[in-house]
Amino acid sequence: MKKGVLVLGHGSRRQDANEELSKLVGMVQAKLRVRTAHAYFQFAKPSLPDAVDSFVSEGIEEIFIVPALLFPGIHLKEDIPEALEELKLKYGEKVNFHLTPALGADPRLAEIIMDRVRSAEESLLRGGD
Repeated sequence: MKKGVLVLGHGSRRQDANEELSKLVGMVQAKLRVRTAHAYFQFAKPSLPDAVDSFVSEGIEEIFIVPALLFPGIHLKEDIPEALEELKLKYGEKVNFHLTPALGADPRLAEIIMDRVRSAEESLLRGGD
């Protein structure tokens, strides 16, 4: 069964914000041996249904949807599962969908925050911004 990973961002009206997700997905793709792409829940394209359609047209039958969201808010608890149900109805048993949890309170995120604090502190000690 051909697999794919779809990283789902919230989406923004600002293109520069959306480009960050594209960069992140490029980093993920470099580490995986399966097709990896991004989609946005709102405000930007490709949308979740459009990205899934693209995967299916490539013969992908198992799709792992990874929300690039920090915490399980309304989108992850209600909106995304509703959208996923619509996709399941559309594709039936032809495609298997897996929705992963939000990024959440992960120790690796805590390390990134600490790295940012250390970088800011070094900048302050050097007299920078």
